[in-house]
Amino acid sequence: MIKDILVGAVALALSSQAAPEISIGSAQWEALQPLKLKAGSFNGAAARAELKRIIRSKKCDLGDVTADDFHDLTVRFAVLVAPDGAVRRIVVEQKSCLDLEKLVAAMVLQLVKRPVPPQREEPAWYGSKVTFDS
Repeated sequence: MIKDILVGAVALALSSQAAPEISIGSAQWEALQPLKLKAGSFNGAAARAELKRIIRSKKCDLGDVTADDFHDLTVRFAVLVAPDGAVRRIVVEQKSCLDLEKLVAAMVLQLVKRPVPPQREEPAWYGSKVTFDS
């Protein structure tokens, strides 16, 4: 399922603009200005189902998170926004769980498939987060 989500997200990103570079890492999350997004859409039910699959696989240590109780699981991300509103780069917070990081990257791609409202006259980094509710 994650493959389908990623393929769909990448295809949508490629169809409207050059796909942003995606990486996993860290940042000074608190120092980033909040990202102001237009309403985006992604299949929340599919994302929750994929998260449950990831948790049940037990390939990742996500602490006390279970497939039935993953409230407040949060993954931060940063985006580099060009003056025209195009997202040039996405950095997903490293959680030592590649499948979770890929899922969040796919969700972020969906959210930024349309240009982000321009916020500066030069490229700038902004931050936000994805929080899963069980």
